[in-house]
Amino acid sequence: MSIENYRPGEIPGLGKAIYEKKIKHLVEPQENGKFIVIDVESGDYEIDEQDVVASSRLRESRPNAETIEALRQARAGEGLTEYADLEDLKAKHG
Repeated sequence: MSIENYRPGEIPGLGKAIYEKKIKHLVEPQENGKFIVIDVESGDYEIDEQDVVASSRLRESRPNAETIEALRQARAGEGLTEYADLEDLKAKHG
């Protein structure tokens, strides 16, 4: 599905839901403080200490992904925070 088919603000919510349901139990607490970049259509994700590295790896495996949400896993006890959306990543990293 193209990014135009989503309502404004829908992709971040989908990314957080995927994280909570499918990823969190696999990566916490060992990956706390790292960036998680999720393709909300496939559920594929990458984790790294640098957002650009995680984003680049996900783009290598999903070159046509338009529905990417980047989150930063907070340090222990601080929760998950939205970091960026696809447009922010495109602007920041081309």
